[in-house]
Amino acid sequence: MFSTARIDVLSKTLGGFALVPLLLLGGCPSGGPNDDDDNVTIFDEVPVGALVITEIQADPEPNRPEWLELFNTTDATINLAGCQVATRGSTENEFVITGEASVAAGAYALLGAAEFLGEDGDAAYATVAVWTGISMNQNDQSELVELACPNGNGGRSITDVVAFDPLEGWLPRKGHSWQLSGAPDAGANDDATAWCEAPIQANTTYVTIDGQPEYGTPGQPTQCEQLGGNAPTSEGDVVITEIAVDPCGGTKEWFELYNPGTTDIDLRRCQIIDVPVDGSSDPDVHTIDSERGATVIPAGGFAVFNSSSTADPDTTLNPAATVTGDYPYANGISFKNTDNQYLILECPLDAGGTLEVDRILYNWGEQGSGFKGRSLSVDPAEWTAEGNDSLGAWCLSPGDTYVSNKECADVGTPGTANQSCPVPPPYPAAGELVFTELMALSQSIVGTNEEWFEVKSLGSESFGLDGCTIELDDGVEIDSHVIAFALGVTITPGEYMVMVKSSAADTIDTCSIPHGYEYGTNLNLSNDAPETLRLLCPGTAGNVVIDELSYDFGTSDPRGVAWQLDASSESAVGNDLPGAWCFPDPTIVTFPWICSITAGEDTGTNQGTPGVGGSCQ
Repeated sequence: MFSTARIDVLSKTLGGFALVPLLLLGGCPSGGPNDDDDNVTIFDEVPVGALVITEIQADPEPNRPEWLELFNTTDATINLAGCQVATRGSTENEFVITGEASVAAGAYALLGAAEFLGEDGDAAYATVAVWTGISMNQNDQSELVELACPNGNGGRSITDVVAFDPLEGWLPRKGHSWQLSGAPDAGANDDATAWCEAPIQANTTYVTIDGQPEYGTPGQPTQCEQLGGNAPTSEGDVVITEIAVDPCGGTKEWFELYNPGTTDIDLRRCQIIDVPVDGSSDPDVHTIDSERGATVIPAGGFAVFNSSSTADPDTTLNPAATVTGDYPYANGISFKNTDNQYLILECPLDAGGTLEVDRILYNWGEQGSGFKGRSLSVDPAEWTAEGNDSLGAWCLSPGDTYVSNKECADVGTPGTANQSCPVPPPYPAAGELVFTELMALSQSIVGTNEEWFEVKSLGSESFGLDGCTIELDDGVEIDSHVIAFALGVTITPGEYMVMVKSSAADTIDTCSIPHGYEYGTNLNLSNDAPETLRLLCPGTAGNVVIDELSYDFGTSDPRGVAWQLDASSESAVGNDLPGAWCFPDPTIVTFPWICSITAGEDTGTNQGTPGVGGSCQ
């Protein structure tokens, strides 16, 4: 903002203020061939610091005038005639005030590039002098705005000077003036922290022309921003509780903030930052501005911050949900659908520096495109700046559909309390799940990788399988797949669950096999060599083998028929007996699931009893 360093460079005399060249007014220069001392006007001295620059409009809206506000700190009227306004920096401009112009004791006066700051004839914002040739450039860090007035000896001394020096790159927005917030003092206004931007408030909107408001307090005492609540002062004053990383088409990206305190919090001038954890690209940054939307979060309340880059959804099923958000942030913030990202809320401190109020880690790539439209939400038990740091505190929102688009449904709780994340059920113990059916010898005339297997729960309670491991062991190497599903994988008592290879498109889509999980394509059931299929789940001392099934189809060729366990042998011991397994004869058994696929002149048929008990004869 403003710097004292360059003022010190200028200082030479008169208590730190420089003398400037002799001011000659009236006739020819003194001492010339036709010298006439009667033509030289010596103006009364304006004491150094008697006039203080208290407000500057250096970047008005288009076609609006730049201006300065002066304050008379003395108890007498000051005549401005003979004073000089100058800008000094990469370019220099000077203007000398002539004619009648004065500032009453303890009053403000306006100098500017137009007769009126408001509409023509608006006496409330009339300038005492209209300058020409003066142009202020607040983006020039070498810029000075200088007022030099008569010293009573025919010259001028610098009455006051202010230097532009953007503090950490921050400048007032277009149409907003600089205002001196402290006492009108020529020394006080050298302090960068003593200035504030004219805020967007009713008492600072001094003119609106062609729909463009300008903000400042010309001719009036300073009005710095009046927060609608407390500014954050500690980590966790505001907590990020929900984020929509990959919403349905037409719905905005958004995130939710929660105020856990007992007083309202105002986030204006805070920053939203989205940045890759590995720093592989520059952060996206947006400074929260009350001109864009609501910045106050009530005590114990929520606020939804949404992207302004997309249209509102076509249909709102839950009007109470603030889908459009309380605050639309700028288009530069865009959540990433892959890799680890940080979303950060950072706020300035009155004493200088910044405070990281909250930071979350998100990775939508861990969820997968199958959950498009669902938000990620924090369990209410973890609504603290520390609690929401853990990915384990987050889950796909178990909330309701709040918007329905043609593409998919958006699920979440924007602007309202999150529902608790589901508590995963316990893992099964050894023997509580058993293999009951296996499709390894599928018809391969058409279709690809049409493989699946079935397990049955023998337990008396539901079990969670998320984190369990499927293994295929051929005696040489073991291929494995860890069961992972963002909403969890649960098997209920007595349930037959089918797990199908994810590339078995015909089986899954065309023939709609009833299944509870799709495993990866790296698992390939052997058609012609001994192999063991194994299910392991976490236990207190590491992974526990829940069940395993050994098979060898080297001499078998019942293509298209699932190998299945007789219903009378559904136990951890019974399914170890080779005689308990069979390939039912399709001419005798009517299978509840038959999948026939035709491609040209070829037809392939697979059949079995997925989801129900076996039917050995």
